[in-house]
Amino acid sequence: MNLLQIYLLSFSLIYFVGCVPQYSNYKYMVFSGEGIAVLKKGQAKLEGLSGHSEMVTGYMLSRDSYKIKLNVDLNSYWPSVFLIAEIDDGSVLLEDDNRSQCGGFYDFPYRKKFEGRKIELRYEWSPPFLCANASPIKSDQVISIKVYREGKLIGNELIKFELDLNGKVLNIDSV
Repeated sequence: MNLLQIYLLSFSLIYFVGCVPQYSNYKYMVFSGEGIAVLKKGQAKLEGLSGHSEMVTGYMLSRDSYKIKLNVDLNSYWPSVFLIAEIDDGSVLLEDDNRSQCGGFYDFPYRKKFEGRKIELRYEWSPPFLCANASPIKSDQVISIKVYREGKLIGNELIKFELDLNGKVLNIDSV
């Protein structure tokens, strides 16, 4: 084998075997319904994101006895949202209600707590291949939480959302 053949073989292997970039759709949560208002707009802060535009990144769920902020996680490749009780004095607390269709709450050390209960939660949606109960894109999804004030249950929330597309993300493992 001469040098040119080795070069062509090496180039062919590199070109055809796995150096083609792969992209996936960037999906984020969109909330609507009674008592939900838009607070702010912005863009995701992800490496490798292209073809995206401004989107709603903050919402407020208002009820007579409490308010909950819904902030889209702009640093996550998965559709996820922070749910934050508006009052940080511990009088309004949030708890997972375990009635969500697909996805879940994830406890991180930096989540804010008061006397062992959370005033801030992070919900992450799971894609269909990880959850048998997941609905396809544009179908209603639900985040379910319990709301407490001073130890008493004051609300059960079923917060509906849809997934929307906003650009493409370069899959890091594909390069």
